[in-house]
Amino acid sequence: MTASDLYFPNEIESHKQKKQQGFLQIHRSIFSNKLGITIMVTSFFYFLYFAILVFLPILLNDYYHILYLLLTVSMILGSIIFKRMQQKIDLKKLMMIISILKPLLIITFGLVYTKSIISLSCLLFLYGITTGFVPPLFSTVISNIYEEVKGTALGFFNFIRYSGTALGGMFTGIMHVFSSMFIFIFLGVFLSGISFFQLL
Repeated sequence: MTASDLYFPNEIESHKQKKQQGFLQIHRSIFSNKLGITIMVTSFFYFLYFAILVFLPILLNDYYHILYLLLTVSMILGSIIFKRMQQKIDLKKLMMIISILKPLLIITFGLVYTKSIISLSCLLFLYGITTGFVPPLFSTVISNIYEEVKGTALGFFNFIRYSGTALGGMFTGIMHVFSSMFIFIFLGVFLSGISFFQLL
């Protein structure tokens, strides 16, 4: 069955315009929400988790002469903790806490990662916990603020997040150009600025 079977000729163009307006309206509603856009931009910095994963073997071998640290375990633990906390704490407040804490941990990592294995272990454990919060927390908040277009909004969110993930694996190449300490501090400060914008 074609469009002409359902509409008179002069109505077909009107139907197409309504579909186009619907498409534009959906994307306009997504990009006009400051909180939603901030979450999506912040989710791009998920690449920092993978950047640290790529950087860790080099760091641990060069400075501490060990080969492995359980960052992934703390990330899984963070996801479990989030499931238990989401019913007790307002999600937007929890998101603000995580959005402020993560940049501070990145900046601190850039400052102390060569100082001691104990401080590095504690820092990475906390960073893994907060990283474990991010996917379920941000997905839930996006679903809540984009109730009518949450499928499209979550699609954008995941596209941005996984684009950042892909870049995380390229981190070792950047270290040959800039100091890794400078990179982590710069990215932490930049992420802090995005998080601050969310609070305005």
